[in-house]
Amino acid sequence: MIRSKTPSMVRGGTPSWHSLARKVRWSAIAFTLAAAGSLQAVPPELATQGNQIVVKSTGERVRLVGVNLSGLEGNYDRNFLNSVDVAVGTWKANVFRLAVSNSYWFHSTIGPGYKAKVDAIIARASELDAYVILDLHNYEKAKTADAEFWSDAADRYKNNPAVLFGLLNEPYGTGWQVWRDGDSEGPGMQGLLNAVRLTGANNIVLAGGGDWGYDLSGIMPGFEGRPNGYALTDTASGNGIVYDSHVYPWKSYPQSKVVHAAFLYPVLLGEFAHPSGTNFSPHPAFESHETWVPRMMDWVNVNNLHWTGWNFSDTAHPAMLVDWSYQPTSHWGEIARAHMQSYADPDALRVVGGDVIGVGDLYNYSRGPAAPFSNSYTYYYDVTNGWTGLDLRAPTRITQIRYMPRQNNGGLMVGGVFEGSNTADFTSGVAVLHTVNVAPNHTFTGNTGTYTIAAVSDTNLYRYVRYRGPAGGKSNVASILFLTGDDSGPGVNDDVIIIDNGGTGSEVHGTWKNITSGTKDFHGSYWVHDDNAGKGDKWIRYTPTIMKDGLYEVFTMWSAKEARCPAVPYTITHGGAASPETVYRDQTANGSSWQSLGTYYFQAGTTGNVLVSNSGTTGPQYYVTADAVKFVYQPQVEADIIMDKGPVADPGIVTIGGWSTSNSAGYYGDTRSYHDGHSDKGNKSVRFTPTIEVAGQYKVSVWWTSHQNRATDTPITVYHTGGSQTFDVNQEVNGGQWNDLPGTYTFAVGANTATGSVEITNDANEYVVVDAVRFLRVGD
Repeated sequence: MIRSKTPSMVRGGTPSWHSLARKVRWSAIAFTLAAAGSLQAVPPELATQGNQIVVKSTGERVRLVGVNLSGLEGNYDRNFLNSVDVAVGTWKANVFRLAVSNSYWFHSTIGPGYKAKVDAIIARASELDAYVILDLHNYEKAKTADAEFWSDAADRYKNNPAVLFGLLNEPYGTGWQVWRDGDSEGPGMQGLLNAVRLTGANNIVLAGGGDWGYDLSGIMPGFEGRPNGYALTDTASGNGIVYDSHVYPWKSYPQSKVVHAAFLYPVLLGEFAHPSGTNFSPHPAFESHETWVPRMMDWVNVNNLHWTGWNFSDTAHPAMLVDWSYQPTSHWGEIARAHMQSYADPDALRVVGGDVIGVGDLYNYSRGPAAPFSNSYTYYYDVTNGWTGLDLRAPTRITQIRYMPRQNNGGLMVGGVFEGSNTADFTSGVAVLHTVNVAPNHTFTGNTGTYTIAAVSDTNLYRYVRYRGPAGGKSNVASILFLTGDDSGPGVNDDVIIIDNGGTGSEVHGTWKNITSGTKDFHGSYWVHDDNAGKGDKWIRYTPTIMKDGLYEVFTMWSAKEARCPAVPYTITHGGAASPETVYRDQTANGSSWQSLGTYYFQAGTTGNVLVSNSGTTGPQYYVTADAVKFVYQPQVEADIIMDKGPVADPGIVTIGGWSTSNSAGYYGDTRSYHDGHSDKGNKSVRFTPTIEVAGQYKVSVWWTSHQNRATDTPITVYHTGGSQTFDVNQEVNGGQWNDLPGTYTFAVGANTATGSVEITNDANEYVVVDAVRFLRVGD
């Protein structure tokens, strides 16, 4: 997390996963930020198109996923700017739902500073190409005071592309006509929308449904005999309406209450979470997070719903964070983060979603074509000689299909086929992706079941995918998931080495139990566990044949479960350290996907390896599992200048004061990092002055090793031809990687300390670490 100390905000990086069009400048209104005082870079303006959210200028589809930022509704400060940095940079969020209060907004003494805080949060998100939903966080039917708020707030942020307007947090206690049209106490949701549009603001608005923001059934055509139900009406110039639903495990019938609306309109789950366990007062008992969270994440993804998880803090439960080190909660935060990160990784194995297509009544959620995409395994598709599938909206490579049959009727799927086509009615260009030749597992209880997993070898791209039951049959399929990606992981190129159990490069010591099945994914043909026995006597070593010296990011997989050890040791032997380094990973969570062990320097040959063992893992249910290990080469970007402080420092590195060798893992290259000993504060520094061969714009990145005893305000100053700029850097986090400083800087040819260098000083609150600095030329 990096914050500028200068008065004006600096443009940040671009989250790439939502494939937004090139950035635009907001010119519709000269919006002056109290906190920034300058025109900000903004993400593209959004609008609705059918049931999609799109970039208004191009029609490109955008999926909004992110987190809630609560606190301002009670005028509490909760690390908002840092949270935006972490959520975008690490979690890969692209939207924030920011809870605000009209009471504080209009408060005579609190109000001005309160609005400035909101301005600053919007500015920070906007710099990072992320959006902010301004959420009027009241629990009521729409009242006159709510309309007064929107008359002011919408005028303040009108036509700012980064801002969407959440009209009312959780409407409740009204019938649908009052919900829409209001009564003597207020104007209804349509009145709030009108108040926004009367200011000249065309921003997308979000409207929460009934039943505390959950139920959207009243906006459906035909509801209470009305052709359009109680759907809101936008103006011709408005950018559209997104409907907002709050989904928690104590809510029922999500298919009819939520997804049916998504067939027609864009739907965002403004609040989406599980509190863990089966009880959360005052709500009735509900399904455990162990089954509800993965099942509902599949439901969200297969229906392409937008969502913001509740809640990006360690309070206001269900919380996504354990504490303000941004450690995610295991029952919700870890899973939500993994899904957001998977959207950002084009190679990640993930569920793809689309619009349901097929033969039969789309709104018959228990037996119609939408039933297999409801993730309620008691429903199933039941149409003779019918088919059900998805319009993925764009040609997509399908790499895996998962399916469950109707309970106790697996044999009725034998002879059925999964197909792909680029013709909507499947009349031409149809390819068989998988044929069901063997009865799939059909014994399951309630919402707990086992998918049959089929790999797809066809590498072609198809927009339309479907399941067609055997001739004369009724399909009898209860759940279908289409997946894309091969889970090859971040940074994939031709320099990827995977060592799997039993393959070349794997060495086993002790007796491990081979597992060839299960409800989760694993790499290759099997995974293993230590049977929670023989502690300290079992290990598996994965040794790659490295073809060239360099940095490699190391990943591994495991099968997660509560009975796993929460601190499994992985020992990495590499060329960047005199002795092996050990890191620990919690195998109770984040299973069945590649998880990073860090980036290390490996020399060509077979001298490096990763060893997973069950040493020190004694516990009542501390099973240790092992799957594959992957080594991904991290190529040095052409035109980089990397300066690494070592025992013999690179030319151009000047050190003042005494700095000690750090023992922390994750240092750059083959030399360790250095720390200031938490002493003589303000009198120690390291200056990096590169020799610039080509004048132009450069991006500056800094590498450090992180630890809980690191400074959270390490000063880093960039000296360039236009002056200097100092940033505060939190070295407790983001260690073992390049961290970009905001903005780009002009450097002239040659080595000039005053106008072309980076200085790190120890005028900070804890230990300061110095490792390496990179200068990347990005333009003339």
